Amino acid sequence: MLPPHPYGSAAVKASQLEGAFTQRRSLNLVVVFSNLALPWAAFGLVFWALAFWPHFEHPICAWSLLLFHLAIALVSVLAAFRWSSERAAYWYRYFAGAILVSVLVASLLGSLTYQYTMKDAYTLTQHLKMYKDVDVGQAKGQQMMDAGLVAFETSSGLDLRKSQGFRDGGKTYCVAPITNGQVWTVAAASAQTSDVASTTSRGRTRASGG
Repeated sequence: MLPPHPYGSAAVKASQLEGAFTQRRSLNLVVVFSNLALPWAAFGLVFWALAFWPHFEHPICAWSLLLFHLAIALVSVLAAFRWSSERAAYWYRYFAGAILVSVLVASLLGSLTYQYTMKDAYTLTQHLKMYKDVDVGQAKGQQMMDAGLVAFETSSGLDLRKSQGFRDGGKTYCVAPITNGQVWTVAAASAQTSDVASTTSRGRTRASGG
């Protein structure tokens, strides 16, 4: 049998308990959202910095961003040891682990993306020249030795009847003159077939390799 309560006291206590439960639940939702969203944000930021132009233009700043997030993880670990509440310490440890995994995976994937994909592209656009609407009947290959990207006239194409190639180290190297259907340039565009050299309908040819 429950002890007697003054009239209305049970309703007041129930109201207080409901308010406390609502407040705790709202606080937990904020904590959970922060611990899920911030590691993903760190992953995206570190991956972007190490995979794209910040790595090419400002490599020190890009790697400093990684070190900054590692420092955040370290601070979170220290806070977990100094926090008296077990619940709060758990979230600090979880946050530190999530940030650590996120930035390490992002640094690995970002570095691989930069090394095998974006580095060559940025080198072509930043350190080599681009030539547009090149007429193979007038231009010579010696005039474009510093070319990174050459866009030929729409009537240009490869004359595969005069193509040659050889294999070295498991790769096939091919060379073919670029012609506009009437005359062809004395300097041919060469490319590794494994890297693909293609001429689009607009006459743009990209040569990669030797």
